[in-house]
Amino acid sequence: MKITREIAVIVLFLVSIAARGQTIVFDYDDSGNRVSRELYTGQLKSGIIDFPVQESLLNDTIEVTDPSILVFPNPSKSYVFLEIKKLTQENLISYILFDLQGMILIEEPHGTLFNSIDMTRIPKGIYILRVKIDNDVFDYKIVKSY
Repeated sequence: MKITREIAVIVLFLVSIAARGQTIVFDYDDSGNRVSRELYTGQLKSGIIDFPVQESLLNDTIEVTDPSILVFPNPSKSYVFLEIKKLTQENLISYILFDLQGMILIEEPHGTLFNSIDMTRIPKGIYILRVKIDNDVFDYKIVKSY
């Protein structure tokens, strides 16, 4: 049974590469935050690519979280706290909270090592918290509940 399941996964993987030209695999931590993304590409039989593709990014694992950044509680009813450890105040810290359509809801260009993000006026839903520390960018999925 296990071998049949593995073969089915391999076949689905190959079919997805042939159909779309790429497959993206995500890994998540226990809180539901995405911790890595792997992009697998295949050769396109036909079609038009209307965006630039950087060859160096293909088939690489891209880290999207950092263990020195804590975002809690998640899900949240009112406030989300962003705590950044192992850094000093000299690091340039900023964050943006936006919805899944890309609309910016909260933007703080001068964050600190401990930030309180007020989500009381934001409706229930799923949001992305983008944290920028110097030149590094980390994304976190935030769930707002009632």
